[in-house]
Amino acid sequence: MVYFKRKADELLERIEKAKAEGIPVSEHSQDLKLVREYVEASVECATRLAPYIHPKIGAVPVPSDKTEEFVIVVPQVVDASDEWARAVNAKLINGNGSGSGK
Repeated sequence: MVYFKRKADELLERIEKAKAEGIPVSEHSQDLKLVREYVEASVECATRLAPYIHPKIGAVPVPSDKTEEFVIVVPQVVDASDEWARAVNAKLINGNGSGSGK
């Protein structure tokens, strides 16, 4: 990535010197094509490297002194599923997938 950027900068510098000496930019069309290729290669490298250089913000741990307290309510153990369904007011589903409404 850095290599391609450096090469593009060198060519652009050479073109600027030539312009200052009165040489038309049109004579450097091959150099300008190379500059574009170098820039595109540099962008391609940056695109491929970005996930490794800039990790996702969600993967960064955020230290905190704040604690959260909570309570988990665990249902009472029952012997039969119909007892459990009555205890939690659940709908039973019959064999064809439609609710029986029990």
